[in-house]
Amino acid sequence: MTEMNKHLKLIRYFLQEKKFSEAEEELSALEMVFENSLIHDLNDSIQQQNSQKGILLIEEYLNSDMPVSRHEKINIEGLKTSIRLLETELSVLHYKKAELLKLIKIYRTRYYEEIAGIVGELLRLRTEILYRQFLQSTVIEDEYLKSEKESEEFHKASIEQRKEILFPLTPLEKKELQIRFRRASKLCHPDLITEKLKENAALIFIELSTAYYRNDLLKVTEILEMLQSKENYFAKITEEYSETESFRQIETKLRADIDALKLEINNIETLQAYRTIKEIKDWDAHFSSLKEKFDAEISRLKEENRDDG
Repeated sequence: MTEMNKHLKLIRYFLQEKKFSEAEEELSALEMVFENSLIHDLNDSIQQQNSQKGILLIEEYLNSDMPVSRHEKINIEGLKTSIRLLETELSVLHYKKAELLKLIKIYRTRYYEEIAGIVGELLRLRTEILYRQFLQSTVIEDEYLKSEKESEEFHKASIEQRKEILFPLTPLEKKELQIRFRRASKLCHPDLITEKLKENAALIFIELSTAYYRNDLLKVTEILEMLQSKENYFAKITEEYSETESFRQIETKLRADIDALKLEINNIETLQAYRTIKEIKDWDAHFSSLKEKFDAEISRLKEENRDDG
């Protein structure tokens, strides 16, 4: 329990300083590894901003002598602790992946909102010029067909993108969305759930992720509350087994899942699209620059169109 005590002492300090948001963040990290009534009661006291109650709960826990049963299986308990830590690492990585994908999605949404019309016009003009050139010489047929396909695909993508809704959130609501998403994903991510419940958990996780990407705080909150109810509890993989070898298999699988997820994250981070987005310091200036660039290209193509005509 040394690790838990370390977190609790830090939470106690935050409560003494009335730093409730920091205390909540620390508790969020703690509840990914440990689950008991103390965590639940502490969460209530933090939400109520009752520092005195929270400090008292921590003091009582730290001062209590909790006897360890002689029949406790040390090896299995050690494996369970290792698995809980691996589950935490996996949850953190899944959250990191979700954040990367969300950033790309937010950029794409704004891109289509602000300059889809300009890009669509540019592609239309380019295809029109290539078509006239193609009528005069079939040598450029491939180039013309490629441009026509690109224009059609962009038009379809624009229509689909307009169906996507990103809810506006205040900075405080964005932080709350992140906290609730992390808690909910921990409760339903299929990598952390017993085999027989994976399929149902996966469906809920997809719904949760979709709501998160759309900034739908209300829906994320609704899913979290549903998952926290006893009727919708998803048993963790550790609850399905009792033998040491079974826990070793779980540990091995979690390590493999972590390695695979790290590779996924690395692949996303090395995408040219992500690297470009990450380097943007000022999004307003970036999109303004893109508009100027595309407007200039449209003017050039219109001039070329007139000359050809």
